[in-house]
Formats: sequence, C-alpha cells, structure tokens
Amino acid sequence: MQSKVINLCQKSALILSVFLILNMAFASIAKSADYWTAYVSEEDSPAYCSDGYLVGSADCSGEYCDNISLFCDQDGEYNSHGQSYWTQPFSEEEGTGFCKFGYFITGISCSGNYCDNISIECSDIGDWSNCYWTGSHSEENDLGHFSAGYFAVGVKCSGDYCDNKSYYVCKP
Repeated sequence: MQSKVINLCQKSALILSVFLILNMAFASIAKSADYWTAYVSEEDSPAYCSDGYLVGSADCSGEYCDNISLFCDQDGEYNSHGQSYWTQPFSEEEGTGFCKFGYFITGISCSGNYCDNISIECSDIGDWSNCYWTGSHSEENDLGHFSAGYFAVGVKCSGDYCDNKSYYVCKP
C-alpha cells in the first residue's frame, strides 16, 4: 500500500512538473508573438505597440488609405520603451513626420477626413543606422513591408488626404 502511495505521489509530481514547464513555454511564446494593431482612423483612439515592440510594417484600407494598422514586431533588444512624445500632425501639404534621432515610431493617430492628418508616437529606443525609404503604398497596392530588422522612424505622405505613405526605416 505504501509503495502505491509513493508511486502515485511520484506520478503527480511528474505531471505537475510537465504542466509547469508547458505553462512557462506557452507564456514565453505568447509574450514574444508579433501582432497587428486594430485599424485606426479619425474616429478611433490611437494605435500603439506594446513595450518591447516597434513598427515593423504597416497596412491601410478604405478610401484614401483611411484606416491604418501597424505591425508590432518584437525588436529583441529592448524590454521597454524609454521616454515618448507625439509629433505635430502632418499631411501631404507638409509631407513628412519624423522621430528625433534615437527614437522609433511606436504609435499612430490621425484626424481630419480620411485620416488626412497623421501624428506619430516616438519612443526613445537608441541610435539608428542603415536607413532607407520604403516604396509608397496605399489601399490599392501591397502592404508597406520593411526588411527584417528594420523599424519605422518616419512617414511621408503624398496624394489627396495623405493617401500614399512611405516609411523611413532603420536598424536599431
């Protein structure tokens, strides 16, 4: 009888150990999963990337690229964003919104018809280098993909209502 109790305790301990290991593995996977924000427009609250994530791609839908979504990509080097600030709104008339050197885009907001005026949240992550402009994209063509390991630090608008967007992307 005593050996059955010991055997049952050993099996219970083994099952508990396996459960804890799997739980930690799933928690790690869930924490490191890249994700898309909800689409935002002038009617919505801003879209943000969580701490430890930077904008690794962008998409839009609707007439004049009215709805914008950010792909939040875990940058792998930083657990949290430093100080943050919002840029003044810009559109095709002003053309470009940039983060200060060392800051990366971590959020986006817009106002005006068809999300015409864009403001970006910039967070202090560290120096950037090896930058380039992406091709222009809108709802009529493909996503604004960035090369692996590159993240947005600026946005350039052209066309009515800031319809076409290019992103200035850099390596942290």
